[in-house]
Amino acid sequence: MFYSAFKNQDAESMAPCYHDDIIFKNPIFGLVKVEHAKNIWRRLLSSQKGKYFKGNTKWKARYNFGKTGRPVHNKTVANFEIDADKIIKHTDYFNLHTWPKQAHGIKGLLIGGTSFLRKN
Repeated sequence: MFYSAFKNQDAESMAPCYHDDIIFKNPIFGLVKVEHAKNIWRRLLSSQKGKYFKGNTKWKARYNFGKTGRPVHNKTVANFEIDADKIIKHTDYFNLHTWPKQAHGIKGLLIGGTSFLRKN
């Protein structure tokens, strides 16, 4: 819900996602209490509605790879660019040495990081 509201630049829908005892740290404001954290988003997003901006998120996928059944724990960073409330660019980054080894075992270890796996 938080990131859906963030994508829609809706600070009022983001606010209830914060626990009353949130630990919110910001390099400029330092450690802030819940209402201050909510107000930071209100101020920031009120001036950005409909404008171009960039953001990123880190996420982890855990699954069994379909072809081999081997367990995969893929740590990904996703970069986004938003223009007029729509994602205009989305780029994922993850370790091309680790994933093939997890998904394919020894074969993946041998081809991990090679151009064989890369698609541009």
